[in-house]
Amino acid sequence: MAEDSTRRLLRALGMAVTDCEDALGELEASLRGSSTGAAPERPLEAYDRAAREVEARWADLGHLIQGYQARAREALVTALRGRGVG
Repeated sequence: MAEDSTRRLLRALGMAVTDCEDALGELEASLRGSSTGAAPERPLEAYDRAAREVEARWADLGHLIQGYQARAREALVTALRGRGVG
């Protein structure tokens, strides 16, 4: 059963990805409507912030998975030792 902290992290990641998609859409729309060669500052900043948030939540998820892997290895070693293997 998933822990509450896992559910919160996955929910935060999902929200961050959705926010990033929205910010990217706004940036693309502003660029389509822009007559200058430069990206409009506000949508670009919003997208950059949203992308950084996705990266941060993705890193959190990676750490969570690494923790699961460590727990699994520890459980395996403990079980094998209990059976006299290793």
